[in-house]
Amino acid sequence: MRSLLFASLLACASSAFAQTPTPASASASAPPSAQSPTSEPARAQSGAGEREAARVRAARAQAAQSSAPSAAAGSEGAEDEPTYAQLQSVTGFSERLERDARVSFGPRTHAAALREFERLAPSESGQAAALMALGCARVATERARLESYASEGPLALRQAAILALGELRSADIEVLRELATKRAALAEYALFALVRHGAPAARALVEEIASQSAHALQASARDALGFALDPPVESQVAHAFLELRFEAARRFGLVDEQAWTTLLTQDLTRNQRLLSRVVYRAAAELSRAGIKDHYLEVTLAGGVPERLRGVVRAMPTELSRMIDDELFKPLDEREWVTLVDEIEQARLEAVCQPILRRAWFEPQARTAAMELLSKAQAPGALDLVELSARSADPAVRAAAARALAFVPADRSLPMLEALARDEDSAVRAAVLVAQFRLGSESAASELRTTLEIDKTTRWLSEQLAKEQQRAGAGAKPAARGAKREGGEPREGRTKEPRGGEGEPAGAGQGRPAAGADASAERLTPLSREGAQLVEALAAASADRRVRDLLSIARARASDSLRLKVDAELAYHGETRSRVALRERLRDERPRGVDGARAIASLARGYGLGDLELVRELFPLGDDLEVDVELALALIVARDAAVVPLLRAALWSEPWNRSVLAAALLVAQGGIDALRAELTRPPAGVTERDLRRVGFALGEWGGASEVDRLAGRVGAADPALQGALLGALSARTR
Repeated sequence: MRSLLFASLLACASSAFAQTPTPASASASAPPSAQSPTSEPARAQSGAGEREAARVRAARAQAAQSSAPSAAAGSEGAEDEPTYAQLQSVTGFSERLERDARVSFGPRTHAAALREFERLAPSESGQAAALMALGCARVATERARLESYASEGPLALRQAAILALGELRSADIEVLRELATKRAALAEYALFALVRHGAPAARALVEEIASQSAHALQASARDALGFALDPPVESQVAHAFLELRFEAARRFGLVDEQAWTTLLTQDLTRNQRLLSRVVYRAAAELSRAGIKDHYLEVTLAGGVPERLRGVVRAMPTELSRMIDDELFKPLDEREWVTLVDEIEQARLEAVCQPILRRAWFEPQARTAAMELLSKAQAPGALDLVELSARSADPAVRAAAARALAFVPADRSLPMLEALARDEDSAVRAAVLVAQFRLGSESAASELRTTLEIDKTTRWLSEQLAKEQQRAGAGAKPAARGAKREGGEPREGRTKEPRGGEGEPAGAGQGRPAAGADASAERLTPLSREGAQLVEALAAASADRRVRDLLSIARARASDSLRLKVDAELAYHGETRSRVALRERLRDERPRGVDGARAIASLARGYGLGDLELVRELFPLGDDLEVDVELALALIVARDAAVVPLLRAALWSEPWNRSVLAAALLVAQGGIDALRAELTRPPAGVTERDLRRVGFALGEWGGASEVDRLAGRVGAADPALQGALLGALSARTR
C-alpha cells in the first residue's frame, strides 16, 4: 500500500510540477568542469552545463534590455510603496501634527518606560522619551520622578520632564510656575506645559505673561497659547514637543494602535531586496547537505546582485571554477562589484583568485581586485600594482600603495619611495602606513610624531590614574529625595554644581566621562594630515601594530572618524573599543556603511550587552545596510525578532530563496517550525506556494516528514506533492 501511495503521489507531483517549472535538484557540490576531462559522462555533463549557462545568460540579457513596468514591479529589488519608517524623517509642522494624531499610549507604556531607567547604561535620548511617555500615559504615581528630573540634570532631560508634567495633567502648577521663572531654555517649555496642563489657573498664568508687552517671555507665551488653537501655531517648542511625543510612542507606546517595531518589521517583510540579502547571506553559513545545490541554481537563475554575496560565502571554490571555466559570468559591473566586495568582506581572496583576475578587466571592480590579488600574493599581482601606481586617479594610486604592503620589502619599498613624493596627501598617507607595515623605522617615527602618540599616551595615562583615584576614594552617591506620592526617587544621583539654570549637570566643570572619549575633548584635535593617516591606518586594521597606534590615536579623532576606528578595533577583538562602540550606539543611531560595519563588529563574538543593543536597534526601517547587519546578527543569535522576515521569504518567490529561508527556519526552531507553517499557512497562499514549502519540508525533513504529512492530508494536496519530491531530491545526495 505504501508503495502504491508513493507512486500515486509521484504521478500527481510530476504532473503538477510539469505545469509549474521548478529548479533542477541535481547535486551540485562542484561544477561540471570538476569532473575528469577524459570521462565521457563528464564531457556530456559539462556540455549540458555550458548550454544551460548560455541559455540563462541570453535570457538574463534579454530581460535586462526589457523596460516593461510589470517586470520592474516584480523584481526582487522593486521597492516603491510608502513605509512607516518614513514617519521618522518628517520635519514639516503640518506633517508632524498629522503624525501626532496617530500616536497613543496604552497599559504597557508605564512598565516599558520604567525599564529604561533600570538599564545599566541608559541613554539620554531614551530617558527623555521615557519621561515623556510617563507623562503622556498620565501615570500619576510617577509625578515625583518627573518633578525630580525637571528640577535639575541635563538640559534635554529637564525639558522632557517639564513637557511630561504638562501632559500628566495632575502636576503641581506651582512647580511649573517656578520653572517659568528660570532661563528661557526652561521657561519656554514650562509655559507650554502650563497651557497643556488644562487647568484654568495654569492657562491664566500664561495669558497674563502674554498680555505684558514688556515681558521677556511674551512671544513664548503667545506661542504656547497658539498651539491650543485650531489650527495650532507653529513654534520651536511645539516642534520639540511633537518630536518627543513621537519618540515616546515609538519606543514605549503605539502608532496606529500597534507597537512601532511591529510596524517596521511588517515594512521589512515587504522589502524584497532586504529579504534577498538577509536570506542569501545567512543561509550560506549553514553546513547541511543540499545548500550548495540551491546556491548553484541561484547563481545561474539570475536576480538581484546581492544574491552573489551568499554564493561567494557558500561555495567560493566552486564559483571560482565556474567563472574560470566560463560556465558563469556576472551580468554587469554591479554583479562584479558585489562579488569583489563580498570576497573582501569574507577574506576569501586566496581561494577566489580566478574571480579577481576576471574582475580586474571590469573598470568599476578593477582597483579592489588588484588590491585583493596583491593581498593573496597571486602570481602577476605586482605587475597590476605597478600599473595602478602610474594611474592618473589618486584613489587608484592610494590603493596601489596599500597593496604594496603585501609585497616583499625589497621590491615594494623602492616603489613606495617613489609614491611618497605624490602630490595627493591621501596617497602619501597610504604610503606611510604601508612603509610602517613593512618595518620602516623612519615611517614609524613619522607616524608617532604626526599623531602625537607619545603625548596622547601620557595624557591618557594621567586620566586613567585620576579615574582610579576617584574610584578608590569610595565616594558614596547620595540618593536625592524621599519617595513621594508613589513615585520613586532618582537613586544614586549626586547634585552636581551647574554652570547656570538649564545647563546640563556639570557643565563647565570639564569633568571627563568614562574612558578616553571625554579625554579627547581636552586634546588638540587631529590635523587634516593626521585624520588622513588615521583613515589609512583604519583600512589596515588587520595588522596588530596598526591597531596599537589606532587605539591611542582615536582619542583625538573626530566623532565620525572615531566611530569608524572603534568599529575596526572592535571587529578585531579590542574590548575597550567594543565598550565605547556600544555606548556610542545607545545614543546615536547607526547609519550607512560605517553604521553597518559597527553592527557587524558588535555581532562578531557578541556578549549579552551587544545582543541587547542589537535587539533594541532592530529594525531601523530606513537604512537597508544597517538593517541587514542587524537581522544577520539576530539570526546567528536565534532571536525570534527575525522570524517574520524568514516567514515572509518562505512564502514568497523566488523558489530557491524560499527553500533557503526554510532551512534557516529549521535552524532557528527545528523541523517543527517548518511543519507549523504548513499547518497554519498565511492567508492568500497559492498551490505553488504550498508545493514549494512542502518541497522544503521534504528536503530538510526527509521521508519521515512525508509520512507524517501523508497521514494528515490527501494525495492531491500540493504540500504533500512537494514534500515527496523534496525528500526524493535529498536522497540523491
